[in-house]
Amino acid sequence: MILVFTVLVVAGQLLLKYGLSNFVVDGLGELMKQIFAIIFNPFVFIGLALYVVSTGVWLIVLSRTSLSFCYPFISISYILIIITSRIFFNEIIDLYKVIAIVLIIAGVFMLSMSRTEKEKILVDKTRGE
Repeated sequence: MILVFTVLVVAGQLLLKYGLSNFVVDGLGELMKQIFAIIFNPFVFIGLALYVVSTGVWLIVLSRTSLSFCYPFISISYILIIITSRIFFNEIIDLYKVIAIVLIIAGVFMLSMSRTEKEKILVDKTRGE
């Protein structure tokens, strides 16, 4: 479910970015002038809808595990955004981004190894053990 949430968030971000590519928003005033055109742009609208769905998925995740365990997995979306931004928007991936990706992966891995006793019992119950 965490992976589903992450994919929905990344897809939503990509659609929002693509949908906003035809708009110039230099500030809050400019945003307010164009708000309806922006919201009803099909890509922006679908991106926002994906955010709504991802929120529902996140609520399910939160109901099943502790926040300290699942929240760090959101950082995986940073990695996916960097990679997909390169693919879809030709953005540059420099050495600093590569190092950041490695550190994020290491951090998420380390955090995923740390579970409370309550979580271990819950996981065992869901697996039928």
